[in-house]
Amino acid sequence: PSRGKQPIPTVGMVYSPTYWKGSDISLKAFSLAAQKIPNLRLVSFGHSVPSPELPLPPGSEYVHQPLQHTLKDLYGRCDAWLFGSRSEGFGLPILEAMACRTPVIGTPAGAAPELLGDGAGILVQPEDPEDMAGAIVQLYSLSEAQWQAMSDAAYAKASNYTWDEATELFEAALYKAIERHKRGDFSQVDS
Repeated sequence: PSRGKQPIPTVGMVYSPTYWKGSDISLKAFSLAAQKIPNLRLVSFGHSVPSPELPLPPGSEYVHQPLQHTLKDLYGRCDAWLFGSRSEGFGLPILEAMACRTPVIGTPAGAAPELLGDGAGILVQPEDPEDMAGAIVQLYSLSEAQWQAMSDAAYAKASNYTWDEATELFEAALYKAIERHKRGDFSQVDS
């Protein structure tokens, strides 16, 4: 359902010590933004226990290996979702957050450039926690109506993606690869 900003400013992220997931970028951005936004809160989840090498800020809420049906509640408790990935195949958390009416602030990895356009989120420079922190501050400076418009745009964008469409596109890509193979477009590598 349509919703407004949280009573306590809250951002969320997927936590992972894997370098290419970019949790270090999101955590640094949170730290910088927290200097300008009183009471900024962090909600995160992941498959790894937070490590001393990549600590969560004091007062953070962390859910280790959440059940699938609880993810919507985690996304829905956030005013923005941080996506700091350096490399992604797609970046499903972007779409999941947007389906929960949570705007995403993300780096241009995976599908982020396509998904975050048209007012559905904010695309930031790669490897730039300062830019991401600026986007967090920018999002919190929006009026309730402006934030809700971004939330609605995020939801509308996510609603355009269906399993049927994804299946059809994947099938078309497979047929295209088969045709290219038949034409000899792929070279074989000798073992």
